Amino acid sequence: MDSYFDHGVKLVGTFRVKGVVHFDGEIQGEIFSSNHFIVGKSGKVNGDIRTFDISNMGTIHGNVEAENRVALMNESHLVGDITTYHFVVDEGANFEGRCKMSDAPKKNLSESPPMAQRIFTPVKQETSSSNKNRRKMGAIFSAALVLALGLGAFYPKLSGDNLNAILNRGDAYLTQKKYVEAEAEFAKALERSKENPRIYAGLGEVYFSKKQFDDALAQFKRSIEINPSESLYHAKLAKTYVAMGQLKEAESIYKKVLDIDPKNDEAYYGVGLIRIKENDTKKAIESIEHAVALNPKIHKYHKVLSDLFAESGVLDRAKKETEAAILLA
Repeated sequence: MDSYFDHGVKLVGTFRVKGVVHFDGEIQGEIFSSNHFIVGKSGKVNGDIRTFDISNMGTIHGNVEAENRVALMNESHLVGDITTYHFVVDEGANFEGRCKMSDAPKKNLSESPPMAQRIFTPVKQETSSSNKNRRKMGAIFSAALVLALGLGAFYPKLSGDNLNAILNRGDAYLTQKKYVEAEAEFAKALERSKENPRIYAGLGEVYFSKKQFDDALAQFKRSIEINPSESLYHAKLAKTYVAMGQLKEAESIYKKVLDIDPKNDEAYYGVGLIRIKENDTKKAIESIEHAVALNPKIHKYHKVLSDLFAESGVLDRAKKETEAAILLA
């Protein structure tokens, strides 16, 4: 991640940024981003946004123009019009406005003109007759979309065999390590929807348990394609690369996890395991200590850290971590 703005930050004016930006504060004004702009769960934007990719987990009041992709996450809110090439709406998202699908984006971000030269294009004025028809169609589209999202939010309460119920059973079977049953549930879910990332993440876990790592990679990549801002899916992908011995690829993915979620303890733990495989005990300890600091209630963190300190001859720390691990066992 190139920039991270935490909760409590408040900005007013025109905001021009490069690289990946995660914003959890409040901003009033226009935003121009050359890469991926992420509005966190506590993020609030009141103004138009022009970017390449955007993932919204918070609240946006304004028009959004994304050259490549707009992803509206669960429980997010967006009031305004959208122009983009890819449009992904997660179940439980709230969207009020119109969406226009644009042409394919440029192949890479470097081909885009400088942000200072890019401005929002005014909407072309229409004749009164066509304007009325367009507003009517926009209202119909908005009403239909709100109705569809509303049904998606309330449907889980109507039946024990709806998509959420199936996914919950699949996840429960994964927790119980009943992989055959889990695969059957996720296959059933796939018949209901081809655009829910939890389905592919669940199938990825099933294939990972079978050591079918190529299949697991494909499933995790698909879950990320649908929901690129979910750090959990990136972490699962990185874990698969580690299992395949592709450590550079795994480390690169873990960095993406920390771009999305700088306080992701699992990512620091994963990097620590990579350092262990590289026989770099000092850096392994640093990474896993960071994981422990973020989440001290995970047994495996203390267990691995205890082994590392014992290996390094730091017996007092090894004893302390062993005691912590025993309490959490």
